[in-house]
Amino acid sequence: AMSVGGPLGAQLAMAQSALAVRDDPAESMRLLAVARLLAPGTLVEEAALRREIFVAGQSGALERLEFLAVQYLRRFRHSIYAGNFRQRFAVLLTALDFDGDLERFARLETMLARFDAESRRDMYLFFARHSLINGRTAVARRASTLAHGLSAGGSDAEERATFYAAVSQIATDRFALAADTLTDLDAGKLPEADRLLLEAALDLAVQIGAPMALAPTEMGETEGPAATEETEPLDVVEASIVADDTVPTP
Repeated sequence: AMSVGGPLGAQLAMAQSALAVRDDPAESMRLLAVARLLAPGTLVEEAALRREIFVAGQSGALERLEFLAVQYLRRFRHSIYAGNFRQRFAVLLTALDFDGDLERFARLETMLARFDAESRRDMYLFFARHSLINGRTAVARRASTLAHGLSAGGSDAEERATFYAAVSQIATDRFALAADTLTDLDAGKLPEADRLLLEAALDLAVQIGAPMALAPTEMGETEGPAATEETEPLDVVEASIVADDTVPTP
């Protein structure tokens, strides 16, 4: 490919990389680097950079993965392919189990710190939703809090972050605030798939709230809505559902 040179050499290196990727990922990445060198500033370079990122991730070369991903999002974040890249990159990071627990998620935060704010926000929203679906509520709360901090006020992204934060706390001692937040959400700002998740979360809130409302009091009576309101502990009510206490202690 180097002897051919130019755009044709870059295309040749891309083809050779595809042939080598299964048996020799390191050689495949080398050839993709050659393709980028021979066609700077072109769609070929962008495509080669994207492929190299995923080969690096699949082969466990995390430092290379981070370096290349930062390069891509700095140089091509306005590309028509950038949105698709973010989604695929988030799926790749999920496969690497960065959202397994808060300690591992902290490693992801360190990696994403070098990315632009929009990319970090989108990644955190993805991880918040993915973690919720997989029952990792502490990670979902942390990711949604980070996404909320990177979202413009009143934006769809902020509404999604608030939604994920509320769902992650619906089965905790912050139930009352989480349930109120879910009820007050503007469902029109959520993607269709999240609207279905909202319905499921509201149904869960009803199932949790009903036994609480009917719990016996010390006098042997049952608590109606008014009684629940009067006896609710003050420390349950927080100023914001995204108030965060999930940062791991060093």
